[in-house]
Amino acid sequence: MSLTGKSIIIERDVSAILVPSGQVFELKAGTPVRITQALGGNYSVEVFGQLVMISSEDQDALGLAPNPDARQYLYDDSVSIDDKIIRQIKTCYDPEIPVNIYDLGLIYNISVLEGNVHIVMTLTSPTCGMGPFIIEDVKRRVHQIPGVDDVKIELVFDPPWNKSRMSQVAKLTLNLL
Repeated sequence: MSLTGKSIIIERDVSAILVPSGQVFELKAGTPVRITQALGGNYSVEVFGQLVMISSEDQDALGLAPNPDARQYLYDDSVSIDDKIIRQIKTCYDPEIPVNIYDLGLIYNISVLEGNVHIVMTLTSPTCGMGPFIIEDVKRRVHQIPGVDDVKIELVFDPPWNKSRMSQVAKLTLNLL
């Protein structure tokens, strides 16, 4: 069932992030919101004409229960650490774009050495207000993988991101084909 377009009343006070500025503020219980995007476990919602993001850890404030089976692959020894990292990164979204950051082409390189993960990535714009959130989301999700001890993100802007870095799936989703 798609949650997009669904109106919900916030059930408890919850921290939210104003999009695109990245400013954190608190939404009070009883506030009406409308879900505009529900991808990767995070929720973009419209509240009083503003777009805000509520993280997956706070989905109960929207009256939603977590799906415990969604990340079973994390514990599957037949899935390589590289594949687990990519799958985790594919759960990270810019709250304004319905395509994960991997398919957007924001990940330039991933290297793994004895439990230490180094990710070279960029943003669609150096002035992206959601940049710090996206970087922390990648770190947090990759760190959930058993055997990962440390995650370092190197943010670069050379070469600059452009649409040619997007996967065919991303281009199709955004009607760019």
